[in-house]
Amino acid sequence: NCGGTVEIFIEKISPESSHIFEKIRKQALERSTFLSIVGLKSSKRILIDQYDNILVSDYPNFDLKIYKDWTTNKNNNRTGFVSKLEKISTDEEFFIEPYYPQPKLYVFGGGHVGAQVAKLAKNVDFRVVILDDRPTFACKQRHPFADEFYSGELDHIFSEVETFIDAHSYILAATRGHKHDEDVVRWAVKTPAFFIGMLGSERKKQILWKRLLESGNVGNLDLQRISSPVGLNIGADNPEEIAISILAEMIKVRRGVKREWKTKMDGN
Repeated sequence: NCGGTVEIFIEKISPESSHIFEKIRKQALERSTFLSIVGLKSSKRILIDQYDNILVSDYPNFDLKIYKDWTTNKNNNRTGFVSKLEKISTDEEFFIEPYYPQPKLYVFGGGHVGAQVAKLAKNVDFRVVILDDRPTFACKQRHPFADEFYSGELDHIFSEVETFIDAHSYILAATRGHKHDEDVVRWAVKTPAFFIGMLGSERKKQILWKRLLESGNVGNLDLQRISSPVGLNIGADNPEEIAISILAEMIKVRRGVKREWKTKMDGN
């Protein structure tokens, strides 16, 4: 009970409008980002992609200049969030809704923390993928909340999933050893993933970061993409609490709150 006024828009879907919804379905299947603008009186709709191209329009003379005033609506990083209602003429009001692909979380490491992260991530609309070199740690029996599983040598896993990593992907390195975590982040920084996190202490991170830089294949700009120790500092002390801190940071980044680089290496 928050008070205020609620307006309800009921849209009739007719055969004449089916092409619009088929386009929406196609864009969603392709994991595309786009903006829907629908007139509340006319039910006419416009779809605009993330590059400001008009995909479909029921308004033959729609002025893209008007749309430029709405660009902030598609940059708020909120799935299904209605930014505002904006009256742009005397006889029409428009409902503005950005569409974003479902974020996909790749959890490398099916141990205790990975299991808790998978469980929480499903509750906040992530598609969860568990990856582990041990088949018994990457299966539905151990992780009933996960959607996909990959097991085997890490190099083999990388080659299997790398084509699926996009700008809406999150990668978490939470494996059973420093060497595996090092391999994961070394690979992850070369992907277009939106978020990369590594579990562990500050000391562990400093050791790995030094080794990665010395290898010559990873630079300072690559390391700036990695959040480590991953998770908000809430004093977490067990797998359940650590998972909460990790998901809290992912949500923070997903909603567009700036993240500071946590690495404290000398000279940086």
